[in-house]
Amino acid sequence: MRITRRMRSVFIALSAIALFGLGLVGCDSPNNPATGPGSTHTYHTVTFETNGGSTVNSAQVREGQTVAVPTEPIKAGHAFVGWHTNASGNSPFNFNTAITEALTLHAHWVEVQEGHHLVRFITYGGIVFATVQVPYGNTADEPQNEPTREGHDFTAWYYAATGGSRFDFSTEIEAHISLYAGWDIHQFTVNFEMNGGIPQVQEQTVDWNGTATRPSQNPTRTNFEFDDWFAEGAETAFDFSAPITASIVLHARWTGTATFTVTFNSNGGSAVEAEQVVIGQTVTRPADPTMDNYNFAGWFTDDGTFNNEFAFTTAITGNITLFAQWVTIIPTVTFNSNGGSPVPAQQAPPEETANTIRPPNPLRAGHTFAGWFSDPEFIQAYNFGTPITANRTIHARWLQGQVSAGWQHTMAIRSDGSLWGWGNRAHNRLISGFPGTGASPQSTPIRVGIDSDWVLVSAGNTHTMAILANGALVAWGNRVNGILGLGTPITGTSGMARVGAANNWVAVSAGGNHTMGISADGGRWA
Repeated sequence: MRITRRMRSVFIALSAIALFGLGLVGCDSPNNPATGPGSTHTYHTVTFETNGGSTVNSAQVREGQTVAVPTEPIKAGHAFVGWHTNASGNSPFNFNTAITEALTLHAHWVEVQEGHHLVRFITYGGIVFATVQVPYGNTADEPQNEPTREGHDFTAWYYAATGGSRFDFSTEIEAHISLYAGWDIHQFTVNFEMNGGIPQVQEQTVDWNGTATRPSQNPTRTNFEFDDWFAEGAETAFDFSAPITASIVLHARWTGTATFTVTFNSNGGSAVEAEQVVIGQTVTRPADPTMDNYNFAGWFTDDGTFNNEFAFTTAITGNITLFAQWVTIIPTVTFNSNGGSPVPAQQAPPEETANTIRPPNPLRAGHTFAGWFSDPEFIQAYNFGTPITANRTIHARWLQGQVSAGWQHTMAIRSDGSLWGWGNRAHNRLISGFPGTGASPQSTPIRVGIDSDWVLVSAGNTHTMAILANGALVAWGNRVNGILGLGTPITGTSGMARVGAANNWVAVSAGGNHTMGISADGGRWA
């Protein structure tokens, strides 16, 4: 039979395809009675469906082991491009996969164009990453995307899976060829934190998924017994058979064998018992001591200067004394005005034993201030001669309404804060109606003005003085001798008029021919 040039090309192509090899991986022989089906191990069948290619025998694989890569099948006019777990060829099988059940693998093929060679790019586990058909004598293009592999960096494409030389993509393709991904494995450091132990263990460099080596001897530390190596925050010792996938620091953990005393000097406060603490452990913070007229400010390692406050997270490594610091309490007298105008609190250090200063009386519309009391039930009047030695609150007592009787007229404040008057109308004492000498008297109470926030009123001989809740001082009546405080003229009478612009009046008293007042700042006015 005459062999044509085309037949010779097909024959060469098929021969090249037959020479594609991914390497044979050994496994237990099913005919070996020690490891085969007759043994106590479980075996699974891996079937190779060649989809029209040459036959590939099935394999018996022991549970948990990997199946060997078989010799590649051949198929006329086609190139083999890998084994897949499904017939559609979109699920490539990784031959590093442990076999746990029966499995069928399907051969995947590509038809080789006439006058072309096939270049296969094979990645980890025998998976075909990409294929390209290149005309005879042309060069192949490197895949645009790089393959990936956990714990590795891709480097380049090589002629062999291991030990082969790097492929030069300017090389002319003269036969079918398989190229294999090269990898640089990630490396990690394992450091050892001695926590006071010796000798220092040198750090280790470990390949990804490798294991660290347990130091050949345990470290030592005075007054401690070595427990084991622990990862940061771990409660159980580090497993040196565990794969390393990131850098890690292992800490030596110790159990103390010595005990020390922590003494608490309370510096005059209530007693605090000493504690016995195992070396390397922390001392439990005791309940705070107490001392009259002082606040506890913490435990310090230095007495007197108190610059170094002790941290109770500190490991105890020897006997130690801690000193209590105290801060003087500045006792405060608080005035509860019970709805009246506010009264500032008073303070004095206990060593000064200052007496409480009587403040100006507070104001409250429609009420008369009735004094300060030690108790909210108003049983015990407060003694302003009492030294301030502790915090206390004193309480304002109020009587609803107020009455002031003048020479010939009377003024009163009702509990609703309204102002009323009766008696002689002369000199405009009452304001309301018929001012002037000889006016008929007012025999029943009549409301004076329209305000409802009067807090104090004082009736004089021929004039009236009053204070509103906002602290304003108001006057009306006879102006003789300037007794209203309104300035000139100092004769005649006046209707209700504000005295000055101040809003800090707290007391006023209308006399026969003069007036006295007290402002909130303690000023006395006449």
